[in-house]
Amino acid sequence: MLKNNLILSVKEYSISLSLPAVNRILFLFIGTMLTIGIVFSEKAADRMWIPVLLALVSAGGAAYTEKWTFDKISTTVTYIRGIAFIPFLRTQKIFTFEEISRFRLSEISYTKGKSYCTFSVKLISGKSLEIERGSGKHTCETIKDNAAYISVYCDKKLDK
Repeated sequence: MLKNNLILSVKEYSISLSLPAVNRILFLFIGTMLTIGIVFSEKAADRMWIPVLLALVSAGGAAYTEKWTFDKISTTVTYIRGIAFIPFLRTQKIFTFEEISRFRLSEISYTKGKSYCTFSVKLISGKSLEIERGSGKHTCETIKDNAAYISVYCDKKLDK
């Protein structure tokens, strides 16, 4: 199953939240299968654009990256999002731990028992950046755990 929530990985002096590798593998597999189908198909040029378009979208999905890195040595947070190899489709932001005012975790519960969670960082400048969001019990528990770990790691307050 395709997971949308970010995976927390801990190293000696840094932690990061990034998309699971299985997402890239799945999109790469779909794109490869579509490309093989295009190459070995009959020449039906009037409908060939549909699998070509789907193969291109799959390649974009495989190249998409979203990663937050919290580095204790340089006391910086690096955020990268977008298509990895196309600079104008990629966003990168770097700020220091000192620029962080606090982290914020919000949870909204729906009547059917499903909840929606958002984890964000509030900067001293007043700007707020969303780190992660998701719905469902398991996803919200993962987001809560990630938020608690990151706020302690960065020694910043977590507002709930």
